[in-house]
Amino acid sequence: MREEYFARRKAVLDEKAAVREAELRSREAIQKGKVEVAKNLLDLGMEISKIAKATGMTENEVKVLKD
Repeated sequence: MREEYFARRKAVLDEKAAVREAELRSREAIQKGKVEVAKNLLDLGMEISKIAKATGMTENEVKVLKD
């Protein structure tokens, strides 16, 4: 019975870890997409404040991309 408990506990923890990993990868992909959009908008000459508003990034984050 004890072995079953630990096996089940391990399975639950593994599942939670997999979900966390998927969430992290998703966030990274979204952030990467925002950066690409911001770079393209900078190339088009859009104002930093408007880019920040459109992408959800801060103005400082956008300024760093410009430099």
